[in-house]
Amino acid sequence: MTTEERDKLVVELEDQSEDITQEFGYLYACTRKCLENGEITAVELKDFFEGCGLGELADKIDSTDSVSDVMRKVNRGGYWTFFNYKLLESIINKYCRINETLCELMTAYAAKFRDYCKRRVYEVPADVIKCATISSVNPASVLCLKLDETFKLSDSLIKVKKLQNKIEKLLNIEHLYLVDVKDGCIEITFRYFKEFKEVFPLCEHQIGELTQIGVEKLQCDSYAVSLKDNSGKTIIS
Repeated sequence: MTTEERDKLVVELEDQSEDITQEFGYLYACTRKCLENGEITAVELKDFFEGCGLGELADKIDSTDSVSDVMRKVNRGGYWTFFNYKLLESIINKYCRINETLCELMTAYAAKFRDYCKRRVYEVPADVIKCATISSVNPASVLCLKLDETFKLSDSLIKVKKLQNKIEKLLNIEHLYLVDVKDGCIEITFRYFKEFKEVFPLCEHQIGELTQIGVEKLQCDSYAVSLKDNSGKTIIS
């Protein structure tokens, strides 16, 4: 590939990334407007988030908040992004089913997201995935995974999304949020919103399953599991 062709590809990829993030922003805005025009209350949304296992988010919501206040807290708190839209989709499915236009927007976005995820990890601009607020969150809510050689930056985002889904099921975390992907030996960082003690320490079954899906090391705050050392043994510290 010539320099000119590479530069053209970079611009194209950046434009596509900006496009999908803007579409997600529009989807969020339409959802907020739908809720504002309905009869849903802040207390109902608080209970909904609590039921989703997002107690940290629920605790931030006051009974005097408007629906707009609640949605802004969710949005600014990083509880959803273009890559992690499941919570927004759940809200639409529960409270906005009567709004056919919004439901069609959600369906169209999900389809476009799947198409976007066909691109390789290295083709996604770093600032698109990286969460700007990650440095300010509790270290006990940040999960770092070092992956083995079966994962490469030439893999598609679909593989990252599938890994995210597997980790959610394995650790019983309903909402896991991708916040960063690092080069080299691939390290993927997720953020979760459960109490540390509800997730850790891991049992032997969970550790074995992590090994099976390609995780070499897991770290969350002071808790770390090295799934492979020079002797092939598992180390828990």
